[in-house]
Order: sequence, then C-alpha cells, then structure tokens
Amino acid sequence: MVRLNVLTISVATLIAIQSFALIIIYNKQKVVLTQTEARENKVHILILSSWRSGSSFVGQVFSQHPDVIYLMEPAWHVWVNMYQNSAKILQMAVRDLVRSTFLCDMSVFNVYMPEHKLISNLFQWDVSRALCSPPACDHYQRTDLTNYLTCKKHCNSSSFFKVEESCKTYSHVVLKEIR
Repeated sequence: MVRLNVLTISVATLIAIQSFALIIIYNKQKVVLTQTEARENKVHILILSSWRSGSSFVGQVFSQHPDVIYLMEPAWHVWVNMYQNSAKILQMAVRDLVRSTFLCDMSVFNVYMPEHKLISNLFQWDVSRALCSPPACDHYQRTDLTNYLTCKKHCNSSSFFKVEESCKTYSHVVLKEIR
C-alpha cells in the first residue's frame, strides 16, 4: 500500500514537472509581432454559406476568439445599394469590398453609408466581439465574451472609423457571406 502511494506521488510529481517545463518552453517560444508584422501576416478567412446552414454559429465561434475580427455579411451594403445593377457589376463591387475589408481599408464603405458614419451603420456589427471591445468600444475587454444586445446598447454611437482602427489590431480577419 505504501509502495502504491509512493508510486502515485512520484508519477504526479513527474507530470507536474513536465507540465511546468512545457509551460516555460511555450512562453519562451512566443513571438510578439509588431503591428506592421501582424498586418503583413494577417490570416483571411471567408465563410461562404447558404441560408440555414449553421454559418452564424460558425461565425460566432470565430468572433469570440480574441485574435479575430469577424464581420457578418459586409457585402450586404452592396446588395442593398446596387440591387438594380447587373450581376457583373455587383460581382466586381463585392470583390472590391471583400478585398478592401480583408486589408482593413474600410473607406470602401464610404459609397454605401451616410456621410457621418457610425459603427451601427455596419450591417450586423453587434455580433462582432471585436467591434464591442477596444479600440472600437470600451464596454467589453478584448478577451471577454460579448452579448450582442449589450453591445448594441453601449457601442452603437462609436465612430465608424474605429472599425478600421480595430481591424488593424487583429491577426485574423473573418468575413461571412450568405448567397
């Protein structure tokens, strides 16, 4: 019985030491990127989906990650403002909007929004954790899980320019489009 307790204590101690060593190695391996390097190494993810396919759930999984800025259907602004145009023109406008958004150049929205833009002019902005936390809004911390109703209540009057500023601080840009 004593031998079993000694063996159990020895194994537990060995596991604790190995875990501690792995944590130290992991922390030493972390590389802090400058903002320029982070911008150059951004990961772009485009979720293309049809209706009622679970894509909103997938989008929220991405959105709640502290390294991700997630925007739901940014091309909605093109469809609403240019509905009378041909498919070819719409395709080019959506392509340009998606590309610019991936590059955090939100000036592409100027033609689709009012002159004095607020963050709340962006379609479904309140489901994006990144737009409910600094630098876009100070209500939540960047690592907090957010609630869209609370976000809508506290962050709707933030300047739209905060979207671009916020985007540039994230390493991953995720866009979801439904068509």
